[in-house]
Amino acid sequence: VDATTDMAIGTKLLTTQGLLQWQRDSIGWGLSLSSLVNEEPITLQKLGVCMELRANVKTGFGIDFYNSSKISENAKAGEISGWMELDVMFEENPDLYSLSNPRPCPPRPTDDFNVELIQLHIARITAIVEDIRSLIDAVSYIISWKNPALTSLSLLIFITSCLRLNSEYIGSFPFAIVVIFMLHTGRMRKTGAGFRVRLLKKETDAKVKEMIGNAVKYKKHRPVAELEIAVLRGRNLAPNHRIPGSLVASIFWEPLKFADECTKKAIKDIDPSSCGLHQIGETEGSGMTSSPEWLIAHPSDELERMKQLLPSKNFLSRTNSSLKIDILKEIKPLDTSTLTFPILQSISASTTNITDEDLEEDEEEEVLEDSTSVGIVTSGNIQLVPWESSKGAVVIQVRFADVLNKLPIFDQVLGEVVIPLARLAKEGSIEGWFKVLGKGTLRTEEEINDENSRKVPCTNKDATDILNRLVGVDSDEVVPDTTPIDVSKHPSIFLQAKLKVTNTSEITDIDKETSRVIAEHLIRSTKAKEDSGLGFLGTSINTFNTVTGVRGNVQNLQNQLGSALDMIEIVQNLFNFTCPEKSGIILIAVTALWLVLVLIPTRYIILLGGLAQYTVTFKAAFSKHESSANDIRGQESKEKDNYDPISTRMINFFTGVPTNEDLRRYYFWEAVKVGEVEREILANKKRATRLTKLWKAQWFGKLELKVKTSISFSSERQWEWRTIFCIIQGHRFIWWNSEKDFDEGENPSGQIYFAGHSGLAGLSPLELRELKPDEVPLVVNIFGRGASRGGEQTKIALLTPDLQTKERFEVSVLNAVLDKND
Repeated sequence: VDATTDMAIGTKLLTTQGLLQWQRDSIGWGLSLSSLVNEEPITLQKLGVCMELRANVKTGFGIDFYNSSKISENAKAGEISGWMELDVMFEENPDLYSLSNPRPCPPRPTDDFNVELIQLHIARITAIVEDIRSLIDAVSYIISWKNPALTSLSLLIFITSCLRLNSEYIGSFPFAIVVIFMLHTGRMRKTGAGFRVRLLKKETDAKVKEMIGNAVKYKKHRPVAELEIAVLRGRNLAPNHRIPGSLVASIFWEPLKFADECTKKAIKDIDPSSCGLHQIGETEGSGMTSSPEWLIAHPSDELERMKQLLPSKNFLSRTNSSLKIDILKEIKPLDTSTLTFPILQSISASTTNITDEDLEEDEEEEVLEDSTSVGIVTSGNIQLVPWESSKGAVVIQVRFADVLNKLPIFDQVLGEVVIPLARLAKEGSIEGWFKVLGKGTLRTEEEINDENSRKVPCTNKDATDILNRLVGVDSDEVVPDTTPIDVSKHPSIFLQAKLKVTNTSEITDIDKETSRVIAEHLIRSTKAKEDSGLGFLGTSINTFNTVTGVRGNVQNLQNQLGSALDMIEIVQNLFNFTCPEKSGIILIAVTALWLVLVLIPTRYIILLGGLAQYTVTFKAAFSKHESSANDIRGQESKEKDNYDPISTRMINFFTGVPTNEDLRRYYFWEAVKVGEVEREILANKKRATRLTKLWKAQWFGKLELKVKTSISFSSERQWEWRTIFCIIQGHRFIWWNSEKDFDEGENPSGQIYFAGHSGLAGLSPLELRELKPDEVPLVVNIFGRGASRGGEQTKIALLTPDLQTKERFEVSVLNAVLDKND
């Protein structure tokens, strides 16, 4: 905590199991005969450690601390805010492991009800199922003859065991398997292939899988069309309960709106984004009226990110910094109600032979190498669907945005209007009043015109015939709905839509990269929506608890499930040498049982066990007991002060073993770091291609920006160096907080325009006094007009990593300044 501001600088969470695991990792293998027979646990001497402090976590306890997601535009949970040096040692309590009178370890505290905990328990169950599946796969591999030597050896062992093994000693067989398994896991633990390595590999594989899943799985170029749409006003937009509300119109693009399930499944394997619903934007609230006028439409986050990904294409933002225009003014369309969205031409699985043109396209197309090229589909395996035959549609959903109509007793969505893309491709543009039909409708009903809409009745059959012709369905096969519609009272909206199909006669590298970037962004958005959907867990449980007041029962169920999973994982970790000294004891005990069962027939062991049980129950039923009051009070006093030594030591033995969740939390930040490194390696390839082809950047890289800070650790410096990712594009210097923010299409943290009086600046005497001697030759000052201050003169200081980077950066700045048109 900063003493001057009383604000938290950072947090470090030290858990009991985390400290124990740190002890095991520090000791190393730590398994010997003396450690197994020694009564006391392995001790750790006093050690000095340097631990990181992490900021932007909700609390320093529980699941909230283990979060690396982005929480705001400029902040990310779990960022390192400082370091702390500590001296750590363990002081053991001998009462916990005393032979004569041990005390039980305190149990784990119960957790409050949390939806994230339930999801975590489900993930743990999934992990256990995956482990069982991996074991089954390993057995299947042994007997599959994929490795003839291994399968032959297993067959020989199986036949020999069946012919030579005496069934009297069958009880030793399971213990022999356990001994072999523990020896194998012990060897893996000694060679460094323990839980930590498996967790880091799992995190790395997840990052690689994420990159592969977001990559385009085909090589064929898909032309891009521009959709311009504006929803201007509505009428008769009132719910069934006739209570008017504040209405908004949400606009979506659904690529396979009219496709059947077989087609969706076939296309989803090639293009996952085709089965998603992509939001284009939403109008502003209209106020309490049933005849709204929407003058302003806001683009969705998905569209805003796409604008950041496609700056130099002059496609969405309508700007290009290389053009000699007034770059200080943001160019916005005069019509604020119109939204522009890129649409990729539809594709389908090809049934024709591969042509020479497809082979040439595959050779010219650049794809990611190594792991990211897995599952790439060649151009001959897919074909482009003509725009006039597209199964996609633009969906306008009219819904209420006021509090009253959001209540569960009301339906928030008033209805939808569906505009087939095939119709837009044929007509080029449409304009008029369209009827708002039920949610999920596939029909399109347009009023003839504004003057005659109240006089000429129309039927659902007319709209059904139009839709059937568009999607290729025979109208005779569909039973028409000839019910007349009272147009004068039917809810409807007025919209304008236009589709601009690009010329595909000449395809440039920019066109190819633009198509690829749009496809990857849509795939990433689709997968993000699927991963973030909570469904039943996110909505129904919370509502159920609030309404019926059964929170305690659900919390109890959550904790019971967590306790059961803890016990399963503890037993699992007892046998895989996660805790070497305790797994060693288990190994010796299992080996001893195996030897006993090898020497003594199994039926005698079963006989002795059964007789012992009958003897105990016989003694309990017929022995005489004295039940005086003094004996009862003495027994109660004894129970308060003493515990059963054997059961208490066994409970303490299990309590000290970590669960998989304990280990995951302990290695969480290390796994995140390793996964980010692997993701960065794969992302560099895509980033370099996009910056070179699409952005036409003269220079890009990582620098450090001088930023003022409210927390000062030195009286001389009231600022700090903060790492940024920056580029020089045209006449602009643009920077982001990180490379990942640039890859995901986040808004830039700042910009400087090289217009008017701009360029490089020297260091002032004050800056020379503040900078360290080794920083002076590496600092570059640039100045120009800032974008966030209305074009005011802005100067920033940048720290380069070395002299070569500084020289290249200064040359790029001078080229951008000298090429400007003041």
